[in-house]
Amino acid sequence: MSGAFTAAKGVAWVTLANIFGKLIILGNLYLILTHLSVYEYGLSELVLSAVSLMSAFLLPGLSSAVVADLGVERANGRLASMKALFLQFLTFNASLSIVAWAVLFFFAPMVAHQIGNDAIGSYLQIASFLFLLSPLRLASTMLATAQMRYADQSFFSVVEEIGKGLLLLVLFFGLGRTLDALFIAAVGSQILAILVFLPRTISAYRMMGTTVDQPLAFWKSLRTHHRWSIAASYGSTVVQATQLWIVRFFFGTEAVGLYAFASGIVAQVSSLLPLSAVLGPLVPSYVDRREELVRLIRACLKVQFVVSLILIVGTLLVLPFFVAIFPKYEPSVPLIVALLSSVVLSGAATVFTPVFVAFKEQRSLLISVLVKLAYTVILMPLGIFLFGMPGIGVSVVAVLFMSVLERYSRLKRLLPGFRLSPKDFFSVTPEERGYGRMVVKRLFHRLPFTARTP
Repeated sequence: MSGAFTAAKGVAWVTLANIFGKLIILGNLYLILTHLSVYEYGLSELVLSAVSLMSAFLLPGLSSAVVADLGVERANGRLASMKALFLQFLTFNASLSIVAWAVLFFFAPMVAHQIGNDAIGSYLQIASFLFLLSPLRLASTMLATAQMRYADQSFFSVVEEIGKGLLLLVLFFGLGRTLDALFIAAVGSQILAILVFLPRTISAYRMMGTTVDQPLAFWKSLRTHHRWSIAASYGSTVVQATQLWIVRFFFGTEAVGLYAFASGIVAQVSSLLPLSAVLGPLVPSYVDRREELVRLIRACLKVQFVVSLILIVGTLLVLPFFVAIFPKYEPSVPLIVALLSSVVLSGAATVFTPVFVAFKEQRSLLISVLVKLAYTVILMPLGIFLFGMPGIGVSVVAVLFMSVLERYSRLKRLLPGFRLSPKDFFSVTPEERGYGRMVVKRLFHRLPFTARTP
């Protein structure tokens, strides 16, 4: 049960960070949505989606695959190989980041001028500095994940949100800035988080020792399964951006703001129990223990299902308060209601992903992502045509449902012992009950109001 205990410990830290982080995010959201019009918020989301597409140049899919390999090296005690892999990947990522920054910074004004909105160019130039910070941020979060430092892994984003909130207060109220404040705060908050966690990052790096071997470790790994991770990362980025631009095509920029508001709320709800963040570094150690892995995945899916239902009910209860606080976004309520059922589905999909990565099945994951993109292109316009704006939410849920079924079929081929029927979600085995008890016990042990004094 040591693996289950590690998972419970990780879930406890991640959940605690999410609870605290959501309070900060709510405050930041209030600042942003009350100072920007719906149109400005929609424009900011489109700008960020363009940055997201550009970030595919950094090959983000590699990071999860490299983390899985780092976990394997750490589990086998090969710290010198682990260090070589980390340093080589970080050097590769830094080189790509510099190129991405230069391209976006110098070409953004020309592109913005061509589309007739010079302000977009300045927003993109500000956001381009995120690429220069990316290697430092990645080093901190990757080492925390690989070393299973769940507290560091979980609270990095919380510190970012705190920094963003402080900067937004200064920029909105002190300097009277508007939309550009959002991008300045995004860059500044990352600088703050990197500096705060720098001692912990150095400490995690030193845990790998002083020796380095296998000078071509990363490149050998890249030639095997990581090329499929690259392609899969492009597919995932395109899926997310495609949804925004389909909404823009049918309804305009303001509708993008409404959709971003609705999907943002649902995304925050979904992240309250992020089991995938815990399973990422944990699953590789179970590659040779498939029966245990099957039991662990089944238990995690059941926990995700139960908690998701609770979160959906809780969101529906507090939804009227959100509408009262942000009256400009009242038209997004049907979207929120339609999207809420995706909380269960997205949780299941993200639990499957670490398994594909750990078993070096990135090619299979790529095919799954491409299938999801095809579902999006077909079902989203169809949903909009049939139901109007609420059809956006209906189609997103339909895409997720089809994608989960497709991934489930692939997982059954990868783990022949894995089976899960709808009735299984309403029964719990003694072993699964033990998993649940450990998660709850570890969670409440870490909460401030229940922590014991030494």
